[in-house]
Amino acid sequence: FTEIYNTVSGRKKVDGIIAIDTHVLQKILEIMGPVDVYGYKYSAENDKRCNCPQVIYELELYADKPAGYLRGERKDIIGALMNSIMRKILSSPPRQYWGQIFQAGVEEIQKKHILAYLYDETQQKGVENFNMGGRIKTYDGDYLHVNDVNFAGAKSNMYVKEAVEQKIETAGDGTITKTVTINYKNPQPPDDCSLERGELCLNGELRNVLRLYVPKGSILLDSNGSEVKVTSYEELDKTVFEGFLRVRPMGSAQIQLKYQLPFKAQKGKEYKMLIQKQGGKGGEEYIVNYGSRTEKFTLETDREITFK
Repeated sequence: FTEIYNTVSGRKKVDGIIAIDTHVLQKILEIMGPVDVYGYKYSAENDKRCNCPQVIYELELYADKPAGYLRGERKDIIGALMNSIMRKILSSPPRQYWGQIFQAGVEEIQKKHILAYLYDETQQKGVENFNMGGRIKTYDGDYLHVNDVNFAGAKSNMYVKEAVEQKIETAGDGTITKTVTINYKNPQPPDDCSLERGELCLNGELRNVLRLYVPKGSILLDSNGSEVKVTSYEELDKTVFEGFLRVRPMGSAQIQLKYQLPFKAQKGKEYKMLIQKQGGKGGEEYIVNYGSRTEKFTLETDREITFK
């Protein structure tokens, strides 16, 4: 973002970038109730037109609905909405919203729905100490970061459920082989919509570029489910396995990667793993199988696992 911003003429000097996703907006409206903008109310209540929060549908409709004129500021409604929210918070008694908003803010940061990148190195260190920087971490042990990128125009990420299973096998000489299986499922019917009628098509085909960040030096042994050949390269001091898949409404897809870790298990020592959550995502179901032991959890923030 910074690289692109620096090419804009007449740009203002800024201290950094703060990224806030729609989960934060939804959470605030759940606490405060509906907010009025230009005489129209936005709320977190479910909208039957999309089976999603009403505010999400209306913002997408405002930005993407076809118009018979050129709109240079098609997302300016976001600024107006945030101003209305701030006015409502600041004009309310402190006991009414402030405590809940503060607590929600802390939780949203930990769940990586709010990220920050500040140009001042000292300030950025403070941001990262609060786990707000979104940095791929250095870790002494096993590591996994599942990164999905939606290259389609629709908002099918709202509906796709993701489940990740890891099977860890250790040979007699300590060699560690991992099999990571990721299942994607979209239970929502496709939208019966038409852009010509001014309707939104939020739930369409998900065209997903998948990247698995694993310990540097890991070797890909086998792969299944990717529509293209899985490639392997190094980035951010990690080895990355990259593939591609599609998930259609009411459909599912699975991708499986088998690889060997660059280190060996040592008898009598703990097996440690760090799983880093991708910013903007949430609620993925994880299963980790290590020998006869199994860990099951929902990934809402970074998680460290230790097997004795």
